[in-house]
Parts: sequence; C-alpha cells; structure tokens
Amino acid sequence: MRQFLDASREGSPTRENLGNLTACGDGGGESYFPSTLLAAHTLLPFDMHGDTVVARASVVTVAEQDVDRRLSGFTARIRVREDILEWDVIPTDQPDQWVVCNGIRFGYVGADSLTTWRPEGATYNTALLLVDSIVKARGN
Repeated sequence: MRQFLDASREGSPTRENLGNLTACGDGGGESYFPSTLLAAHTLLPFDMHGDTVVARASVVTVAEQDVDRRLSGFTARIRVREDILEWDVIPTDQPDQWVVCNGIRFGYVGADSLTTWRPEGATYNTALLLVDSIVKARGN
C-alpha cells in the first residue's frame, strides 16, 4: 500500500510503477473523474477479510480535476483537503506480491492547455508547489 501511495503522489519519481501496483481492470492507465492530486499520506490500521486486506490511509490532496463538458476540457480547483480513504489490497499469483484493487486513484490527467484552473491564475505548477510545501512541512 505504501508503494502505491508513494507512486500516486503528484510529481513522484516512481509514478511509472502504478500499473504494476494495481489490478481489477483499473491499472491500465484509464482515467477516472473526478481525479485528485495527492500530496501526502499516513497509513492507518488495516483489516483482513479473507485474503483481502482493507487498507486505510489519511491522505492530503491539493486539487481536484473533473471533466468540463461545456468547455470540452477539464476544470481543476486548487484546494487542500484531508480524508480517510480505503482500498482493497489482494494477493497475486506471485509469491509475496500484493496489488491495490478498488478505491480512489490519484493524478492529474490532461494538459494545462485543456484545463481551466481555479482560482484564476492557478496552474499545474501551482499544485506541484503546494505538494512540495506539504511534503516539506510533514518532513516526508
């Protein structure tokens, strides 16, 4: 779970590993909306249900992006939010290998040229600076 969340953080150098850390038809690069930009996470206690781990984490996100059907593009809003979320983590047929299945996915989709940012003047770089600020403040 930690690898999945670390790779999900916006600007993460391990982002390309996400496809290997997810399953259930949701690791193939599909986009899900609304999509949030992850800045930080703290793992919480988990539960076992058969061979499934119900993993929990407190997450801090810095923006939310959604499809804007009127403008044929996207709208992204800068905002800092903390939530407690859950994911199913299931074993694979490889020994000691687990993957995330079900639960929210994070990440910015699209280009700034197709995205209207709010508040006015914000950009993807504004969101990345906010991620960096949160990471530094938390000492991650």
